[in-house]
Amino acid sequence: NTLSARYGYNRSGNENSGIGGFSLDSRAYSSSSTEHSFSLTETAVINKSVISETRFQYLSRSSKNFGGDSTSPTIQVFDAFTSGGNGVGASSSETQRFEISNSTSWTIGNHSLKAGARLRYISIKDVSRSNFAGTYSFTSLGQYRDALLGVAGVTPVQFTLTAGESTAKVNQIDFSPFIQDDWKILPNLTLNLGLRYEAQTNVAN
Repeated sequence: NTLSARYGYNRSGNENSGIGGFSLDSRAYSSSSTEHSFSLTETAVINKSVISETRFQYLSRSSKNFGGDSTSPTIQVFDAFTSGGNGVGASSSETQRFEISNSTSWTIGNHSLKAGARLRYISIKDVSRSNFAGTYSFTSLGQYRDALLGVAGVTPVQFTLTAGESTAKVNQIDFSPFIQDDWKILPNLTLNLGLRYEAQTNVAN
């Protein structure tokens, strides 16, 4: 029996995203991304003609945007500046995956057989609050100035707002057993046979 394990960790982040060019400092926000991965493999030599391998894998990945002012509306003045809130909001994405599989190989005469199965689970959760505070758009700096001064009839050329449910989540399980046979009929002729079945939730079989 041979047992091997592996673990990986990765983290990255950015500060002061979303600024530069016409975008002012008030729109700055931070972002981060984290990933954990773990795998465990066990190989068993049962006898001189049978080998079995079992594998388990886990992956967790998350990313999020945070910080800055996400409650104030964004003010966009074409060819001048963009200020106000960052418009991104507290957005995030999380993914988790679990997988366990086994494959067993053995020989019988001229037949080399292999059979096994895989069970996998995945969970995805996304949160997006982009533009939930709204965006006011002005065609020019003069129009924006007149709107601030309260000049009659002067309004933003456009106002956009995103609303509704900000969170989406989906889970899925899939299962796939298989069996295959490499049948050496003649020294120069091998017939490859196989059967595989796949099923998953969320989609009909």
